[in-house]
Amino acid sequence: VELVIAGSGHTVDGQDIAGVRPFHIGRFTTVTINDLTVTGGNLRGFGDNDGGGILSRGNLTLNQTTVTGNYSSGVGGGITHRPSANQGTLAINNSTISSNRSGQGGGGIANLGRPATIRNSTISDNAGVPGGGILNRVDLTLDSVTLTENLGQDGAGIYHVAGTLDIQNTIVAGNNPNGAPDCETDGIGFQPINDG
Repeated sequence: VELVIAGSGHTVDGQDIAGVRPFHIGRFTTVTINDLTVTGGNLRGFGDNDGGGILSRGNLTLNQTTVTGNYSSGVGGGITHRPSANQGTLAINNSTISSNRSGQGGGGIANLGRPATIRNSTISDNAGVPGGGILNRVDLTLDSVTLTENLGQDGAGIYHVAGTLDIQNTIVAGNNPNGAPDCETDGIGFQPINDG
């Protein structure tokens, strides 16, 4: 199944109603979302509580899309990408992931199953432990991305668990005023120096 959603600047709002997740992308599904705002997801204490704004088990591309103001008591306050084995990619382009919260990590994004690429986007003011901005467990490419003002005790910007983390032309700075590192992997904090 393939679907293109032309948002045309509109908003999909879960209205902070308990148990509401604006989008669930199923397995073996390819979805492209263009020019849309996704907000108001609220998964507090529910069994399937990952991905407050979007849970993707298939192929998902976001273009010029804002994911903001969502909450999950699991991982991925804004987005959880958790596809089935050997299928499913995540691509985020020219988008904003902001002001999302998670109870278990990846305040903005939890990338758990397959490679992801984020380009020309901003990830800011999200909160989660670990990974205030991003919790990553597989290959991840960041190209021309700004990660700032995210909050988390471990890896306030990015908490990287496994796979390859490729950072290009990207700013990862100004996260967590309490002094946690902007990036962390296996308990070792680091700050990207050569990100060009």
